[in-house]
Amino acid sequence: MNSTEPEPDILLYRLGAASPYRTVSLAPATGYNNGVLRPRGVAWSPDGTRLFAISEHNDEDHLRLVVIPSAHKPVSG
Repeated sequence: MNSTEPEPDILLYRLGAASPYRTVSLAPATGYNNGVLRPRGVAWSPDGTRLFAISEHNDEDHLRLVVIPSAHKPVSG
């Protein structure tokens, strides 16, 4: 998503759920007011406890890795 704080960039859903159980804005983690989550720019850690996001920001030539601790990979229900 392309957002300006406080709009969420990442919405985490449990399987079959209609609403997210958690939302994450990348702006506070990166210190920028806006940014773009890269296509396919999210991945879970092997143990499912952290989420990694790749974002880019206005007028920058490089990408940022944001680690979202305690995200906990969603489970059914």
